[in-house]
Amino acid sequence: MNPIPIWRFDAGHRPSVGERDTGVETSVNELYDAIAEAAGIDAPANHGEARTGELQRSALSAALANEVLGWSPDTDLLTGAAATLEWFRAKRG
Repeated sequence: MNPIPIWRFDAGHRPSVGERDTGVETSVNELYDAIAEAAGIDAPANHGEARTGELQRSALSAALANEVLGWSPDTDLLTGAAATLEWFRAKRG
């Protein structure tokens, strides 16, 4: 699977590279769980104090990318986490 650049459009419709998104909110804990599962790690997350300016919630939508580019996400979180982990492992050697 090759990464595909996804474009995020601001109010002026100038493209910039953005995150892959599903329109579904994913917590940091869910992201940790997916990465830990993909890595075969059975350890709880180590939570620290919240940092100033840290996002509390985030959900992105691919609706505009679908409308303009005909693109929609096709990879679930666990599959994407596993593929990302394998990419980093391959780069590390």
